Amino acid sequence: MLGKNKKRNNKLKKKVGKVKMKKQKKSNKITKKMSFLEIIEKNPDAAEVLFNRGMHCIGCGMARIENLEEGALAHGLDPDEIVNEINKKSKNISKKKKNTKKKKGRK
Repeated sequence: MLGKNKKRNNKLKKKVGKVKMKKQKKSNKITKKMSFLEIIEKNPDAAEVLFNRGMHCIGCGMARIENLEEGALAHGLDPDEIVNEINKKSKNISKKKKNTKKKKGRK
């Protein structure tokens, strides 16, 4: 009986671990309601996307209180496009990192 409980507990731990991983992955996404500082803290590569769009908000005093949506609209840009671009770039970078780790593991 104890063996069955142990197996059941291990299965539950694996499921809980997978759920936590999914939540962590979702939490890495950038939203338009985040401040510029939050965005850069979560994803430093977002600065490149913002600069390319003419948004030099990172150095601005408003970066602490203004969110991406407010900044984008002030610059006449679509905040959803910027968010999608940042998240897409972030996804591509994390894929490259995974591939690099796999290659290192094979050597």
